Amino acid sequence: MKKIFLVVFSIVLFGFCATAFAVGEEHGSGFPVGEVIAAVINFVLFVWILIKVGKKGVIGFYQQRADQLNEAIEKAQEALSKASALHEEASKRLSDAGKEADAIVDGARQAADKHAKNLVASAQSAADRILSDAKATIETESKRMTSELKAELAAKVVEMARSEIQSKLDDSGHRALVQDYLTKVDQVEDM
Repeated sequence: MKKIFLVVFSIVLFGFCATAFAVGEEHGSGFPVGEVIAAVINFVLFVWILIKVGKKGVIGFYQQRADQLNEAIEKAQEALSKASALHEEASKRLSDAGKEADAIVDGARQAADKHAKNLVASAQSAADRILSDAKATIETESKRMTSELKAELAAKVVEMARSEIQSKLDDSGHRALVQDYLTKVDQVEDM
């Protein structure tokens, strides 16, 4: 406090001296010591009254402002620590979400691979079944066609033989053929 008073007093004294020299130059002669002393006393009284009256208000204002700033700093530090905690939590959640997404993708990929293998196996089984059914159908149809062709061929051969025989045999040849057949039948019965 004493240092502040000495600084203020020095500034005031310097200011009054400068004022006194300026006033003295206007009047042209001498140094008005009485006026300077009165001005210095008035200024010192003004500063003293200002300090006595305004000291509490100024100190209170600056103390209140310092308290507000300290409170704001504490709130800012709390907000910073909360933001830091939220950031860490969000980073952890993001990391966990990334791991979970990777696990889901891997699971989906494995399920898709398994499903694809099942589809291929099912398709192969169906293809094998269709192939065996086709072979069985071909075999059955082949036997049936062979039987039909043999029957048709036998009928045609019989028809052709009958035609041939009818065209070559006349009535007497026919009788000889029947007689020969009957003789052979008798010989077979005798045996």
